[in-house]
Amino acid sequence: MNLSISKKSIVKSLSIIVIVLILLSVTGQLYKYLINDGENRYIFDFLNLDKEYNIPTLYVMLSLYFCGILLMIISFGVRLKKEKFFLHWCFLSVTFLYLGTDEILVLHEQIISPLRSVLKTTGFLYIAWVIPAMILVLFFALAYIKFLKALPVKTRNWFIVSGIVFVLGAVGLEVIGSNYLYNYGQDSLSYSFITTVEETFELIGILMFINAILDYLSSYNYELNVVFRKTQ
Repeated sequence: MNLSISKKSIVKSLSIIVIVLILLSVTGQLYKYLINDGENRYIFDFLNLDKEYNIPTLYVMLSLYFCGILLMIISFGVRLKKEKFFLHWCFLSVTFLYLGTDEILVLHEQIISPLRSVLKTTGFLYIAWVIPAMILVLFFALAYIKFLKALPVKTRNWFIVSGIVFVLGAVGLEVIGSNYLYNYGQDSLSYSFITTVEETFELIGILMFINAILDYLSSYNYELNVVFRKTQ
């Protein structure tokens, strides 16, 4: 029995959710700093893209898990057809499952203080977890060069662009926010703007990657019980 899933419907639905999350977060922060004189309310944090344990966090966690599951499905198909890069697909799946867990448990933030204390980081590296993050991104990119070259051109382009957008948000803009945080603190509309743009890049990067995976699945039938297909 095949379960037919429309890529277009999934991406459209997720796009709407992302837009709503961004608008709610921006509205809350504008109200907080321009109308409420910086006074906080629970609802502001509950909708803030940069806060933890709230609606945006739940969405990001689920979307990352969704990526991990889709990648796992692909890895099963690769295994069945005895194609190359089975381990690459598996590791990519595990990576996204870890990122989803990290999002809800805030694991990477636990190393900020120890690293900052050891490395004496300030300014752009004040949020010290970006240092190992940049190293891991570099190694990851180098390890996946052959994998990317073997992908269909369309899928490869989507993978690369979505990865760049996500890393720009998660690491690039995090560095900018780090410098602002070190020099001016976090309780301002300016810092809120930086973090909102940062999280927006991450949300868009994940959405683009989901689109890439679904497109890949819809183009290649791996003879699984669940078959993804495009709708006309």
